[in-house]
Amino acid sequence: MTLEVLSLGGGVQSTALLAMVLAGEHERPDFVVFADTGSERPQTIATVERAKLECEAMGIPFEIATPQRGPLHLAYMDKQRLPIVQSRLCTTEFKRTPIHHAIKRHLGVEPSEVLPPGSVVQWIGISTDERHRAKPSPLKWALSRFPLLDLDMSRDDCIEVLNRLEWAGVEKSGCFCCPFQSAKGWVDLRIREPELFEISKAMESLSIAAGKSGFLHNGTLERFDFNRTLEDWGLIVDEPLNQLGRPIPRCENPDGGCFT
Repeated sequence: MTLEVLSLGGGVQSTALLAMVLAGEHERPDFVVFADTGSERPQTIATVERAKLECEAMGIPFEIATPQRGPLHLAYMDKQRLPIVQSRLCTTEFKRTPIHHAIKRHLGVEPSEVLPPGSVVQWIGISTDERHRAKPSPLKWALSRFPLLDLDMSRDDCIEVLNRLEWAGVEKSGCFCCPFQSAKGWVDLRIREPELFEISKAMESLSIAAGKSGFLHNGTLERFDFNRTLEDWGLIVDEPLNQLGRPIPRCENPDGGCFT
């Protein structure tokens, strides 16, 4: 018997898929798993906690898997290192491995045990606008399935599903200290989660003090002037909201211009 597993990321796409499952609009998986790196944003954790409660109410097994090394940001601070764009260590050690161990625990086997080929089918929430990310599983015992691609659903379609099924507050998931964040992402973190922003700065400071190369943000978070805003140049940047209730920056300067 093949185990059907939904890998929940806590972001827009995978949560929309789970919301459809819970609403009876999609077939049910046998198991749902979320890998908590210990460095997730509070919004993501809130989404996952709701998902866990609703899955349990419907009798769908749900596990929040955690990495053996503890929270991602603390593991990096302990080594005086930073996550970097060129490395997939974060994904491998803090996401994939905990998920694989959780799946094997659910099947009642040890993490080191080799499963028969095709024992598991992992549902991954990739939408049509990121189709390039849909790749076969490197594991012989696990096959990858992309239900949103089967349904020809884009990210906007997922947002519509979340709105219709009343899943408010679901946002893009990711660690608060992720180096893939844009300047806007760091500004958002500083405004909404200042304590997490300070932890990110401390991570950079430890790495710099140890003589390691690389930063979480170009020019370092310490030096970036987050106090300057578009309003300082006479631009208005509020207040329309997107489908998820988040502000959409809007430039009303009559002279035009665009900041990205």
